[in-house]
Amino acid sequence: MACYRNPPDEFWKRVREEYDSRSEEQFKAYHLIAATKDRFPGMANQQLFNKVKKKGRDGWDTKDVITLLYIIWSGRPVCDGCGDLVTGVYFTCRTCFNCPGETFNVCPHCRQSGKFDHHHNDFVDNFNLLHVKREQLKQLQNVASGLRPLLKD
Repeated sequence: MACYRNPPDEFWKRVREEYDSRSEEQFKAYHLIAATKDRFPGMANQQLFNKVKKKGRDGWDTKDVITLLYIIWSGRPVCDGCGDLVTGVYFTCRTCFNCPGETFNVCPHCRQSGKFDHHHNDFVDNFNLLHVKREQLKQLQNVASGLRPLLKD
């Protein structure tokens, strides 16, 4: 998994703090239970666990749990239609994205088939959304740089 090759420093710091506060078995058990029940109910599904856990094993090792934490803490979306972890392209409601609170995301299959219930119909794919937000940031930077001379006086 890519999180082992180039992890964000904050992620590894958080994992280390969590890991150091428990034994290895407690660390694994705590985070599996927390992920399934308390802290991340949207991630509590067998399909996600099967994708994360190494094939051919019944139990979890520490790397499996760290991978699960990376998925959860990095904000990977779960499809609000079918409940699957989204691992590639997804569609997000632009209206919900621009408002406080939760976003609404659907996988390509649910978007195409309409297998979701949502009160807006303003969906954009994640790559397009990233591009739009980058362009908005550039525009704000241009406005800010135009204001700098006025602020110096």
